[in-house]
Amino acid sequence: MKKAVGILFCSILLTSVVFGQNRKQLIKQKIYEKKVEFIKSQVAFTPEEEKAFWPLYNDYMAKKDVIRDKYKDARKYERGGGEINYEQYNDMVTQMAVDDASLRYNFYLKMKKVLPAQKIYQLFQAERNFKKELLDKVSDGKNGL
Repeated sequence: MKKAVGILFCSILLTSVVFGQNRKQLIKQKIYEKKVEFIKSQVAFTPEEEKAFWPLYNDYMAKKDVIRDKYKDARKYERGGGEINYEQYNDMVTQMAVDDASLRYNFYLKMKKVLPAQKIYQLFQAERNFKKELLDKVSDGKNGL
């Protein structure tokens, strides 16, 4: 009986952990889908531009996720999740900014080959506006992503 209760408890715990991770992934995916919709509403891509742009953008966003994941420890420190080695923390945060800027610059160079300057500008504006709207919704307590 104790063994059965233990197994049941472990399976419930494991299920809740997996569900929590899946929930985060679902939210992240939903936000990304909303972002894509928003960008499409703000930038009038031609069919040829769209065909060339979205694979670049998807690759860029995947690489951005890799950078974020690589520096999870820095974010853990920010949230008080451990004793801070300030030098190591500062190095991580600075390197993350450098990696992110390098990725953004390389993405920009690739976009210049497939989009006119005006549409690149519109994309950057759309990304900023989407982020602002998302932050406004979160700060207002609206979870209607």
